[in-house]
Amino acid sequence: MLNRGPNVIVVTGAGGFLGSRVVPLVRRQAGRARVVAVVRHRRRRARFAPGVEVIHGDLRQPAVWRRVPMSVTHVIHLAAAIPWDRREAQRPRVVLDNVAPIAHLLQASVRWPDLRHVVYASSVSIYAPSRTRLHEFSATGPASLYAAAKLAGEQLLGPLTARGVGVAALRYSSIYGAGQYPGTVLPLLANRARRGLPLHVFNARRTQDFVHVDDAARATWLACRRAARGAYNVGSGRPISMSILAREILAAFDRSGTSRIVIEEARELSGPSGIRMNIGRARRVLGFRPRIDLRDGLSRLAREADA
Repeated sequence: MLNRGPNVIVVTGAGGFLGSRVVPLVRRQAGRARVVAVVRHRRRRARFAPGVEVIHGDLRQPAVWRRVPMSVTHVIHLAAAIPWDRREAQRPRVVLDNVAPIAHLLQASVRWPDLRHVVYASSVSIYAPSRTRLHEFSATGPASLYAAAKLAGEQLLGPLTARGVGVAALRYSSIYGAGQYPGTVLPLLANRARRGLPLHVFNARRTQDFVHVDDAARATWLACRRAARGAYNVGSGRPISMSILAREILAAFDRSGTSRIVIEEARELSGPSGIRMNIGRARRVLGFRPRIDLRDGLSRLAREADA
C-alpha cells in the first residue's frame, strides 16, 4: 500500500497509449503524491492535468534519469519501443531500445534512498506457445527479440528485490482503445467495417485476449497502490476468436450495412490456436476485475470514431 507520508511517483512512457491513461488515474487516486511524467516528445505536455510535473527526454540517455527527483518512492515503467512490424521485432536495435532504459533505471536507483516499488510493463509475448491457459508459472519462450527484451527486463529488475524494493511485472495481453496503433488486427477490421469494406479473417479459430486500455491502466495503478510483487497476467481473461471478433466489430462499426465477413483459408494449419490467459492472480492479489467487456469497448470506440 502507498504510505501516508510523502510519495513521489514517476511514470515513464507517460505520453504513450497506456501511459496517457495511467498518469491522470494516478493523479486522481494518489492523494497528495507528487506525480512526475517522463515523456520523450515535448508535444505531449498538453495531455496532462495541472499538478503533473513533466520531464522530457530519451530514457536511453543517462542524463534524463539524473533529472528524476532523488526523493522518488515509486516508478511505473511503461516506456517501451514496440515494433509493430515483424521484421522490426527481430532487429538488434529493439533489444537496446527496451533494455537500456532499465539498465539506467537500475543505475539511477542507487541514488534514490526512498525507492520502495517498481511496476514494469512486460508482455504476454514472453510466454512459449501453449494449448492451455497461460499462468504466471507457464513456460517462457520468446519468439522475437522484442519479446526476449521484455523478459530480460523482468530479470534485470530482480536485483532491486535484494535491496528491499518491490517489483511487479505486468504481462499485458492485447490492449485496445482509442489512440492505439492502427496497424493491428482490431483497428484494421474496425476501419474496414466503418468504410463498408469486407472483413477478411484469417485463422478464424485463433484466439486473442483483448483488454481495454482503461482496464489495463487500472490494473497498473492497483499494482502500484498495493505494492504488488512478482508477475501478473493482465487481460480480460476471455479468449476471443478472430471470427467472433469480426462479428462484434461488424455489429459496432458497420453503419452502412454493406460490410461482410470473408473467412479466408488459414495461413497456419498447425500449432497453438492463440492466446488464452488466466488472470486469477491479478484478481486475488491486485483486486483487478475488468470492467469493460469487448462489446462495450467496441461500442465506445465506434462512438469516439463518429465524434
